[in-house]
Amino acid sequence: MKWLLAIDGGGTKTESVLINDNLDKVAIGYAGPSNYQTIGMKRAIRNIEKAAFQVFKTLGVSQPVDIACVALAGINSKLDYENILKELVKQELWIKLKIVHDGEAALYAATRGKGGIIVILGTGSLVAAYDKSNHYIRCCDWGHLVGDEGSAYRIAIRALSRLLKGYDGRMSRLKSEKEILDALNIEDPSEIASILYTRLNNEDVARLSRLIIEKSDEDEELMKIIEEEARSISECIKTVMEKTGWKDVFLTGGLSKNPKYVNIVEKEIKMLIEEANVRVLEVKPVLGALGLAMKEEGMKEYEYEKVVEKLAGF
Repeated sequence: MKWLLAIDGGGTKTESVLINDNLDKVAIGYAGPSNYQTIGMKRAIRNIEKAAFQVFKTLGVSQPVDIACVALAGINSKLDYENILKELVKQELWIKLKIVHDGEAALYAATRGKGGIIVILGTGSLVAAYDKSNHYIRCCDWGHLVGDEGSAYRIAIRALSRLLKGYDGRMSRLKSEKEILDALNIEDPSEIASILYTRLNNEDVARLSRLIIEKSDEDEELMKIIEEEARSISECIKTVMEKTGWKDVFLTGGLSKNPKYVNIVEKEIKMLIEEANVRVLEVKPVLGALGLAMKEEGMKEYEYEKVVEKLAGF
């Protein structure tokens, strides 16, 4: 009997699934984030290990397992891939290892390797697709410093910047200033920079996006930020669509669970590409990583569909 492990790691959490090739034993695990560019390599590897050991323990499986597909955010270049590979091969948790960009796993979950565009709206963001020559195309996935348009982090950091402009007199005070300060557990806007640079990590900042979206109906300055970020991610989608020709767009990530933000993003997409078919992905990206592992082992697509049905809604 073979064991197949899938891991999907992003800026907020890491999820794992372990299943045997008979498809009758399965376990699910969770850990913290594993984007090494934002949290460092040691913490990223530790969370990948934690997610793996959870499912090993649940099913009483000894490592190494036969194959693992590890899909990670932050693999933006050949150098990133080499850095991650160097660390993961040390773990001796798997006999065969496949490392992919997290967009590839989400894309497989959405399209089963067929035409379509995936949009990750999480702590960071990504737009990706395979073109008709099977080249992997992606856009805006350049991290929180120079990319991640439309992401939770980007929305939150722009709102904090706008709040400080109101505080120091460059603009009017933000209507939702008190609510944002309360969420940060501080009383004075001058403390924002201090905690941002010394106490808050990317996950903490990104969590503010929920409050910002919630307050945007009564705060036009926040709504302006949200609409601009939705427009920015839509421009990325248009770019990938023009390179691939695909019209089906699948949204995933934490912000895809926020109906208000999804509606704004869909509106902006339709303004740029009227014929786009936008929907929220119902299959978790970690199952896409599992599908890639199953494909690597020569298993059939109908077997993958059985797994998806078995784990629907988890």
